[in-house]
Amino acid sequence: MKKNVKQGYKKQRAHEYPSWEEQMDYLFHHGYDAWKALIQSIKDKYPKDGSALSGE
Repeated sequence: MKKNVKQGYKKQRAHEYPSWEEQMDYLFHHGYDAWKALIQSIKDKYPKDGSALSGE
């Protein structure tokens, strides 16, 4: 079960992350802090411990 949780968050994050091209464009237009906040919001939504998965 624990391995499935780990794989689950990775797949969910990968699905939600913008492509690297979109990330570079976002970084250029909005700056590092805004890009970091964007990525962190996805990481917070799908934490490594799988706590977001239990609520769905």
